[in-house]
Amino acid sequence: MQRQPSQWCERIAIVGACCFVLILIRLTLWKENEFFWLNIGGYPRWLRETVLFVYYPYLFFTATTLCIITHSVIGRIFRQFTYHRVWILLVVAWILFVSSCGLLLTNNIKNIWMNHPLHYHRPVDPPIK
Repeated sequence: MQRQPSQWCERIAIVGACCFVLILIRLTLWKENEFFWLNIGGYPRWLRETVLFVYYPYLFFTATTLCIITHSVIGRIFRQFTYHRVWILLVVAWILFVSSCGLLLTNNIKNIWMNHPLHYHRPVDPPIK
């Protein structure tokens, strides 16, 4: 059975969305790592500035992409009453996206709870000699 072009486009879009989410996870791990912001670990300055500038637009882009693809998949489910295994990747992408956002929210709630500003990272104590 030959696949329709729309099915191929949908599969490519789902795989692309998974790649977008994986990049978002890497950005989130950098953003919420205090050693990244305190220049411990040898991260270059341009990388920190890039994460600072790109993170929230990229988060919005990834969320929008996932919503559009999910809308398409749900429409196909109700129109054709079919199931495709590649849709499992979409569910995995949503789980990873929500996990990434959960990490972002958890760290910020912890900072608010401790009366620190958002995205606060405590200064590192000097090593004991």
